[in-house]
Amino acid sequence: MKAILIFLTLLSFASFAQTKKIKSFKADDAVTFATVDRAGDFYVILKTGEIQKFDKDGNKLASYKGKTNLTSFDPTNAIRLLTYYIDDHRYTWLSPSLENPNPDFLLLDPSWAVEPSLICIAGNQDLWILDKADWNLKKINPRQSTTLTEFSITKEIPAPQITAMKEYLHFIFLINAEKEILVYNSIGRMLRKFEAPQLHSFNFLGEELYYQQGNTIHFFDLYTAEKRTLPLTATYNHVLLTDERMFTVSKENQIEIFEFKP
Repeated sequence: MKAILIFLTLLSFASFAQTKKIKSFKADDAVTFATVDRAGDFYVILKTGEIQKFDKDGNKLASYKGKTNLTSFDPTNAIRLLTYYIDDHRYTWLSPSLENPNPDFLLLDPSWAVEPSLICIAGNQDLWILDKADWNLKKINPRQSTTLTEFSITKEIPAPQITAMKEYLHFIFLINAEKEILVYNSIGRMLRKFEAPQLHSFNFLGEELYYQQGNTIHFFDLYTAEKRTLPLTATYNHVLLTDERMFTVSKENQIEIFEFKP
């Protein structure tokens, strides 16, 4: 598989520029998480558990006031948005307008995982579930309640501390101990492990993975292994990129939106 060659140690650097500021506004409450979907819309999660959705120009499109103990939110495919609450192992799929068709939420079947610490979207309708009881990663078809794939991550990582998980381009990406990113293919083969100290989140732009460290965004091309960086003018709690916009959230919960051209 040629894609496995993505992780050669090539190195190059490129620079992007923040351009025209589109909008600046204060969030309604403290922002605990921020992300974007493939359509280019921007989401913030407030400490109250409320999810707010904005378009590329900062116009508020929808909000969802769910439970306060939101563990993860995955809007990857922009059509079915996954929310997960670890306290009672329940999840639901929100619509693009952030409507919840399952007001009682859906319970993760105990046969899928004993301690489901994280879940994320697999493809369009399946789930990846990380079971903390044995550190097995399982791909589940929830409609048929069947396990499609299962493998352990402890072979490479004896004592995992996984804090984030996402599927992209049929690879599974995990943050371990806020210091490194682990990359697996869909059948459980580890393709790459690279250091990223003090890492809390990551995202994707086209064929690139990117993450923030201090005043710099680091990019890694998933097919060529080319690396490049984006210097920032300030340190932000969250920085999200699309092919048209840069969204930033400051420590003071100020949201700014810039034009952006990769």
